[in-house]
Amino acid sequence: MNTSNFPSTVTGGPRPGPPAPPLTIVQIHIALCGYVILYVLGLFGHTGSFLIFLRPSLNRISTSCLFIALTISDSLYLLLSIYDFINIGLQIRDGSIDPSAMCRFRHFLQWTAMCSNAWLLVIIAIDRWIRVKFPFKSKEICTPRNALLMAIIVVILSAGFNGHVLGPSYGQLPAGVMTVCGPKPSNAIYNTFVRQIWPTIFSFIQTLLPAALLMILSMDTFRRLVGQTRNKNKNQQRHRAQLDNQMLLIMLATIVLFVATVLPLGLFNILLTPVLRGPMTQIQLLELSSILTLISTINYSLDFYLHCLTSRLFRKEFLSLFRHRNRDNSIGFTVKTLRILPTGNTMTQIQTR
Repeated sequence: MNTSNFPSTVTGGPRPGPPAPPLTIVQIHIALCGYVILYVLGLFGHTGSFLIFLRPSLNRISTSCLFIALTISDSLYLLLSIYDFINIGLQIRDGSIDPSAMCRFRHFLQWTAMCSNAWLLVIIAIDRWIRVKFPFKSKEICTPRNALLMAIIVVILSAGFNGHVLGPSYGQLPAGVMTVCGPKPSNAIYNTFVRQIWPTIFSFIQTLLPAALLMILSMDTFRRLVGQTRNKNKNQQRHRAQLDNQMLLIMLATIVLFVATVLPLGLFNILLTPVLRGPMTQIQLLELSSILTLISTINYSLDFYLHCLTSRLFRKEFLSLFRHRNRDNSIGFTVKTLRILPTGNTMTQIQTR
């Protein structure tokens, strides 16, 4: 994939290096307006997700533990994306002491968060698939401890996959106000790898392969769950079946959001050189990249709201947060007359609740 003349506008995935044309109005408005909206929605959404998945009714479920890890990964991605709002939206030049080190560190963390998000979704799908396919063994396999272990493994592998950007051959390149990170021309082999090979590998590992696995696992899980529901008695494990159905809805909603928002950017990275570079100008490619990156950022911001729309359980747990708080803040008194004494006085008992 030849990306030698296609600069990085935002850090939503591997991008090529300079020379970079001036920022366009589309790029500035996306960074200035679009990201602010997603930051605000993501802040409230991730806070709500943390509070809900940590509730006693859910925190003992392995799937909830994986959703907590997913929320942490999404929060990290949004936090790092603030740099693009400052650099592109506000057009403030990077004034750090070592801009190249900042480039390496920022891209490493952001790409690690992107890969972690995709493969944590795959682990969540596997977790629900095991619960449906092996309902008796799932109690031993799908535990919060194993979920935490798998989340740690996903993060370690994601970090190792993107660890090459921490080397000295990757850093900031001169491109005006906008920060452009990429391979330095001094290392010809690494420069060729990052510009022509790495975007396709990254898109396949972070987008295409997880999306294919998610769709396969989801369809098989849903098929098995429907068959089990028909064979169950009405009173047999009704509560457990309802909980499994609701967690499956949450999982499916998250998968649909991932495929709909992240897949277009992955396809764009793969098709850039063989298909798009000829008929489109560099400015058009930059603006299209900015639009697709904004769409992909939706995946890291709106999980909470999609869960509320699709899952009755999620809405119930969210509303119970406010009911619980109101109940804790209210103080009631109960007055009970125990007996009348010979003197004519009454003995009463006052209880607080």
